[in-house]
Amino acid sequence: MDLTSVDEEHFEWIVEQLADLAIAKAKAAPQVTELRWSEFLRGELVAKAAKSAKKKPATKKNRS
Repeated sequence: MDLTSVDEEHFEWIVEQLADLAIAKAKAAPQVTELRWSEFLRGELVAKAAKSAKKKPATKKNRS
């Protein structure tokens, strides 16, 4: 939607309505105090991968 597709009165109304909708959605969104990738990437899989990475000892290549 843009000003050329609707008249100015309707354009202003649409902008106000969309702004109100965006604000309402933002206020209704769950508040997360700390963002972590594990929350987005199925925390269980990330936690298992981290555990298995800790178990594997680091290997050093012997260059002669």
